[in-house]
Amino acid sequence: MLVNLNKKDYKILLIILIICFSLIPTFLHNGISKSYLIWFITLYCIAGYIKLHGINEKIKTHHYLITFITLSLLVYLSTIGILPFKEFMNIYSPNKINTLILAISIFMFFKKIKINNSNLINLIASATFGVYLIHDEPLMRNFLWNNLFKNASYQNSSILIPYSIVVCLIIYVVCTIIELLRKTLIEKPILNVFNTRPKVK
Repeated sequence: MLVNLNKKDYKILLIILIICFSLIPTFLHNGISKSYLIWFITLYCIAGYIKLHGINEKIKTHHYLITFITLSLLVYLSTIGILPFKEFMNIYSPNKINTLILAISIFMFFKKIKINNSNLINLIASATFGVYLIHDEPLMRNFLWNNLFKNASYQNSSILIPYSIVVCLIIYVVCTIIELLRKTLIEKPILNVFNTRPKVK
């Protein structure tokens, strides 16, 4: 359906989605819907637009990096109380407009970087969806963020940002290892069984 939209109509759709599910929750602390499904659909539409139509080519790779670093610094300074707009800048809600801008900036930065084909990168990338499924399962999510790492207790701490980065790296590495082991020890043998079965004539 999205492929059949022309560029103008697609832009209108994105504007409506971003206003309803990002801008309104950011400034009014209220949204038409707090559904993760709706938010993922919004992100999917944004990614689809980028793939189909791209973003202004005048925006260079370093512009995305500068935007990401600047906004990250503003989030950090507001977290430790140096800047006054802490509620606006909090990053706990994934649909906040600042979080969305951060995500798009870092996504476009890596999209524009020219990287040669790498077997290691491809291997890690192959586990990404599994990493998401493992760490975002409701029981696991509650265990990781609330019980194990207790991120909320660092909400007013000056080390919130570096602590969060370290925690995310740990979770990503561990979940990647788990997913790669699953694919090697469980998925691959099962697929081999089905692939080696004689075909029924």
